[in-house]
Amino acid sequence: MIVAIILNWNNSDQTLKLIKNLESIEKHLNYIIVDNNSKSEEIKKLTSFFYTKEKSQVISENIFEKNEFNIDYKYNILLLENNYGYAKGNNYGLRLAEKLKAKIVIVMNNDIEIENPFISTFVEEFEKDQKIAIMSGKIIGPFSEQGPNRMPNMFDWFFYPLFLPFLILPKKYLEKKSNKNVWFTGCFLFIRLDIFKKVGFFDENNFLYLEEPMIFKRIYEKGYNAKKIDEVIIKHYHGMTTSKISQ
Repeated sequence: MIVAIILNWNNSDQTLKLIKNLESIEKHLNYIIVDNNSKSEEIKKLTSFFYTKEKSQVISENIFEKNEFNIDYKYNILLLENNYGYAKGNNYGLRLAEKLKAKIVIVMNNDIEIENPFISTFVEEFEKDQKIAIMSGKIIGPFSEQGPNRMPNMFDWFFYPLFLPFLILPKKYLEKKSNKNVWFTGCFLFIRLDIFKKVGFFDENNFLYLEEPMIFKRIYEKGYNAKKIDEVIIKHYHGMTTSKISQ
């Protein structure tokens, strides 16, 4: 089973737009929508859409912890009691995917768009090389390609999160020398779930930004690899959810 994990926070219209996009190009994909304690009207948009689907369920955080849900459903909405941020929110989705017996998960931001089928391309790469733990495609942002990015130095750890909303780094600064010295943006990560569990999922001490280089560092330390697939194009309309933080 392959499961898309989509984190939602007060932007259900964008989340539903992505789901419809994915349904149009990949017929056999399963879904976990993790809602980070959105407003009631946003949750209603999600549940109203999924109640029209066969094999759909809404799972509260309490029901999730008690394992009182169906593991065979295609559409799953997990309603969290707090806004846990990117790392912990996605970790809830990863833990649910594990309980659903998923082998591969795709962690996605809701502000992306993919025009063509892509799953078979990534699965073939996993089958060729058992050491590949995580992959991504060619991420096209509003201004240029986004990543892959080199692993962070002191500037990245302390100043990058603060200035990221205003920062456009020159391409030379982001270029990397080798496959084991890069990380991919978290808007689209195609993940082998068993390996991701071995390295401990995302670091929940982080609420937003730099979760990706942390997890890539642990992946490399465990002897696994990452790979970028340029044939798969992902459009990333960056900031559609994070821009709501100030609202």
